[in-house]
Amino acid sequence: MLKNLSIIAIMLVVFTSAGPASADMNGIATINPVPSLEIPYRTVKGQAYIDEVHGMEYITRIDDNAILFHDTLLNLADNIRYYDINGIQTSRSAFRAGQPAAYVLNANHQIVSLWEVRERP
Repeated sequence: MLKNLSIIAIMLVVFTSAGPASADMNGIATINPVPSLEIPYRTVKGQAYIDEVHGMEYITRIDDNAILFHDTLLNLADNIRYYDINGIQTSRSAFRAGQPAAYVLNANHQIVSLWEVRERP
C-alpha cells in the first residue's frame, strides 16, 4: 500500500511540475458541433420521409449548383428535390445560409434531396 501511495505522489509531482497541458490552445482547431436535429423519419400520408441521411449540417452558402456545409462543398444533382420540415416538397428558396439541413447523396456524391430540419428543444 505504501508503494502505491508513493507512486501516486510521484505522479502528482510530475504532473503539477510540468505545468498545465492546455497552456497554449491557439494551435488547436475548433469544431462546430452538429446539433441534435429532428427530421421526418416515419411515413405520414401525403408526406415524404427519409430512409437514410448522408449528412446533417448548417448551410454556410447555397447557390443554384452547390451547397457549402462548413468546409464541405457538395454539388446539387439535376433532379434534386427539396423538402420542408413536414416532408412536403418545397423549393430551393426555402433554404438559406445559417439554416440546418439534412441531405441524401447519389452515387456521384451529389445531393439528390435536401431536407429542412430543426433543432430539438
